[in-house]
Amino acid sequence: MTHLVQMNSVNEVLRSIRESLSEANMAHDRGGDAAWRLETAFAQMRLFLEAAGLLETLKEVQQLGADASKNWTETAFDDEVGEEFLLWGGRLYRYLSALEAVFAEPKVSVVSKDVIEILRATQYSITDKSCFPGPPVNETDVHNRIEAVLRCVFPTLLHKPQITKQIKHFQPDTGLPDIGTLIEYKFIGNAGEEKRVADEILADTRGYVSRERTRTWHRWQEGRNRG
Repeated sequence: MTHLVQMNSVNEVLRSIRESLSEANMAHDRGGDAAWRLETAFAQMRLFLEAAGLLETLKEVQQLGADASKNWTETAFDDEVGEEFLLWGGRLYRYLSALEAVFAEPKVSVVSKDVIEILRATQYSITDKSCFPGPPVNETDVHNRIEAVLRCVFPTLLHKPQITKQIKHFQPDTGLPDIGTLIEYKFIGNAGEEKRVADEILADTRGYVSRERTRTWHRWQEGRNRG
């Protein structure tokens, strides 16, 4: 007897995979269990490809998963960004980005406040003594605290979304797919660091507006995981 199984929409499935990868990145940054989340992302991808009938791609992802299973949390160092990233998560992102570009459909979301206004207002929350023992002491503190606030407004927020692996690694701090927005955080802890931070902002700005990355960003927007 044939049973009809109701499946989630393509957008929902791809969003779930991207969220699993984002959670893996977050767990890696915080010393948590990134391996379990990566395994989940690979399992979700295999099931989707099988259901979609993309059998050749399924074989490739199965082989990728077999390689990853030897060390799920293997990392690679990106010289441009100056930090490590999860190697197998980055490789699975290639397939996810391609699937989003082909299958994902636009989704309209309404936010009552401008995102810049929301970001400015977070300064009160992230320094609230009733919530935290002290003010942020580094960029990671600022990043994590602001994301905690933003998730209340943007539940599909992505922690350090990887835009692509086709070009040099480019990983913003926060992604808001529903409104096509990427966010970078900078922290000045001591007087005299202004020039260094200004140089970092200038470098990041050049990355965002480069022709190659602009095309990549548009592809990410077009195929963003509804989420």
